[in-house]
Amino acid sequence: KLFLLVVLPKNLFDHNNISKVVNFLSKKIPNKGVEYISIDSDSFGRIHIYFNLLNKTEWYPDLLQLEADIKDLILNWDDQLKNLLKQTFPKAQGQLYFKKYNHCIPTYHKVIRSPDQTVKDIIFFEKVQEKNHIQFTLQPFTFVDSVLKNKVDLLLLYADKKIDLIETLPILQNLEIYIYDEFTTRFGPNENLIGYIHSYRVADKQQNKLDIEKVGDKLIDLLHAVYDGKLPNDPLNGLATKAALTWQQILVIQAYRNYLLQLNSSYSVDSINQSLLNHPV
Repeated sequence: KLFLLVVLPKNLFDHNNISKVVNFLSKKIPNKGVEYISIDSDSFGRIHIYFNLLNKTEWYPDLLQLEADIKDLILNWDDQLKNLLKQTFPKAQGQLYFKKYNHCIPTYHKVIRSPDQTVKDIIFFEKVQEKNHIQFTLQPFTFVDSVLKNKVDLLLLYADKKIDLIETLPILQNLEIYIYDEFTTRFGPNENLIGYIHSYRVADKQQNKLDIEKVGDKLIDLLHAVYDGKLPNDPLNGLATKAALTWQQILVIQAYRNYLLQLNSSYSVDSINQSLLNHPV
């Protein structure tokens, strides 16, 4: 036998949440029968749950993980975001960010992005405002209801104004990546606009998942270098993903290529580029 006591705040103690908790734990805990009693009171509600464990089971409850899972289960998206902001930042700052951003987040964003992912979005928007500069990040794509879950990555561009695809596509095409699609999210109405998130689902040219640990930082640094005018938008920028080179290393290779072309080389710029990209190692 296993007995668990679940205590819920008064405002969350209702039939719907009680059913959610009992059903979740019934699936989580190996058992051959469950009984429960719900007890309401003035300040909080209690659920007494009794599990008839399977014979010879060696399962033991991870109480901290169960508590975290139940919080995610019964708290709505907004409350989860509020709690995460309070945990991530000093209390007053977390409350300020929630007040600033919560009403600016579109409903569809709450479907495709989790509260913890949205905390990261807020951090990048704050960097956009602090540095007056667009921001990039590369993250695993983990949306549950997509056939591309864990098969591609998400390249995110944060800006204080909308950037047309005709501006970004030539840069992305020189990265030797496969671009599945682009999705734009606006944070805030026109009169209180915070900015835009441009999301690109990407993989390598063979449609294999990128090695974020190996090339992620180099790719993000390169994109900043291109937008800052430190590095030309050039086909050899694909060496960041093909060979995990830094943008400074790529700039040197571009310089050697250009010098070779000035020597009346019999090779064309396209043939040199393709040779380097096809044999990056």
